Amino acid sequence: ERVSALPAMSFRSREQREQIEQARQDPTEAEAKMTARLRERRQTHKAEHGAMMDRVLSSPRRMSRWTKEERDQIEELRQDPDEARLKATQTMKEQAQTYREMKKEMQERVAALPRKTFMDAGKRSQLEYAAELRRTSRALGATT
Repeated sequence: ERVSALPAMSFRSREQREQIEQARQDPTEAEAKMTARLRERRQTHKAEHGAMMDRVLSSPRRMSRWTKEERDQIEELRQDPDEARLKATQTMKEQAQTYREMKKEMQERVAALPRKTFMDAGKRSQLEYAAELRRTSRALGATT
């Protein structure tokens, strides 16, 4: 009794609540409506797709942009897969050979350049003398 005596705590008016209640849908009713709608969509899609396929299959095959002469030329220029593989292998070997030659030429050009250093002549002669001593001591150690 006390609860029913309290005023309503809703922010909405009675008319708004009645509109909301009328707009609400039963879940099973909503599911049935959606199922029917999807079934109808599937049927229309199937019909449209079938009509499209009938049109495509009934049209003459003039989808190619090439003339008969161009198609013949393309067929003539096609390669046998084994022949194409051999040709590609040969091309790669040639490219590898030219790369090796080019690399060798670059190394020769670099080797031909005079050596550049920022050390003075005295320091350089010391290093060369030490290297010469190491070479002679190795040679002597190898002979004994």
